Amino acid sequence: YPDHLPVTAGVRLFRKYGLTGARGEAESGFNLIQTLLPQFDEYHPLEREHRLLILLLHLMAINPDTNVVHRGGLDGLHFIRQTAQDLLADQHTVSDKAILTRALMKFDAACIERNLSSGGSADLLALAIFFFGVYIATIVGLVLKPYGEPVILLAAVAVSGAIIGNTEGAKEFLKAGDILNGYKSGTTWLIFTAFTLSSA
Repeated sequence: YPDHLPVTAGVRLFRKYGLTGARGEAESGFNLIQTLLPQFDEYHPLEREHRLLILLLHLMAINPDTNVVHRGGLDGLHFIRQTAQDLLADQHTVSDKAILTRALMKFDAACIERNLSSGGSADLLALAIFFFGVYIATIVGLVLKPYGEPVILLAAVAVSGAIIGNTEGAKEFLKAGDILNGYKSGTTWLIFTAFTLSSA
């Protein structure tokens, strides 16, 4: 870390615990957000708010949130992650929005009592919603065809690549191979083929 820059809370936590925080997440290409992709499919039948609450819990269960550690140390992080994991393990609670909401309010009260805030996980959820919006916009563009399919797909790749790679804390732009990694999926090409055939 450059000596001429101020030592932030994130730098102190990295030196003390090795936690990379937001910078490390950016450098990884937002790996934690990528882990949410299967959850989008799994909880698709649920209403949007219910689904987002579950996704936030998933992030809280695995994210080494430096905001939490800054406020409550590693004990605070353990409390957040363990409580989130326990809630996710209870399918009766997860599947019922009303029960889940009550459990989360109780969880929130316990966090307030400990002066804990999972701000890092909340930020990651907001970013995941943004990327999902780019995905939906791409699908809508392919259906409505305001431009040719190649233009729409390249625009989506460019926007995603710019946001993921050109983030404060990232050492360098995300490699093109990483950005295009999703196109090796058979499902991606199945969807593309279906749209192509429907327009033939």
